[in-house]
Amino acid sequence: MPAFEYKALNPAGREKSGVIDGDTARQARQMLRDRGLNPLEINPVAPDQAGGKMKPGLSRGLRASELALFTRQLATLVRSGTPLEQALNTTAKQTEKSRVKRII
Repeated sequence: MPAFEYKALNPAGREKSGVIDGDTARQARQMLRDRGLNPLEINPVAPDQAGGKMKPGLSRGLRASELALFTRQLATLVRSGTPLEQALNTTAKQTEKSRVKRII
């Protein structure tokens, strides 16, 4: 999920800044409003500035359909009582796309 750097005002009028995850800048603004903040600036953040360096070749991430499938598979396994590490390994083995396997 993309990250956005923001500057906002809290209810007391003090400026607050940070990073928030959201699909779009619009969604990030709405999430700030939901937290009681008045957004002043929203700027996209490069993946290496968002908290972790990405490995070369992994900068694209997952497509929405790939993410939806992965999430459903992982949720089903975890809900059945499978430990998270084992569920991730199983999900990675089940995918046919090598790029998705590397990301998982």
